[in-house]
Amino acid sequence: MTEVQLQLLKQSDYSMVLEMFREPDTFKYIKPLQGKSKEFYLEFLNRKSTEIELGKGYYWLLMFSGEMAGAINFTPIPNTDQMQLGWQIKRDHQRKGLAFEGARRAMEFALNKTDVDPIYVVFNPENVASQKIAEKLGFTLFEKFGTKEDPLLKYIYRRKGEV
Repeated sequence: MTEVQLQLLKQSDYSMVLEMFREPDTFKYIKPLQGKSKEFYLEFLNRKSTEIELGKGYYWLLMFSGEMAGAINFTPIPNTDQMQLGWQIKRDHQRKGLAFEGARRAMEFALNKTDVDPIYVVFNPENVASQKIAEKLGFTLFEKFGTKEDPLLKYIYRRKGEV
């Protein structure tokens, strides 16, 4: 998919990302981000921009044929020193393989440009699409955690030959 590109988030991109955040069900499986205010989401994007500036995380716009199709992140899991890979695809671009392609490219970046090990993916067990993408990328189940209201699965990827 040569039409797929990742571009690091810039402040001038915020309006496009906020548009995606307003889509119905965009945070269906991400309860901590559901139904928040524009100010909350702007602060979230500012945190992602700061992580990028400090080299502590990456948040890319997933561009497909010249338009924003979603976002891919490689960022810290809140309140830990662990890094996670994640993706969010706009409704009109779902089921086209874009999440996998974007996640694959972010994974290549993580493996070739960082020494992060292990890498995690965290998602709601009802999010079967994310589970399939994680497994296709070589992640395996690490643990089940969260609450009854917000159960989560954490998948792990370790660099080959390393334990």
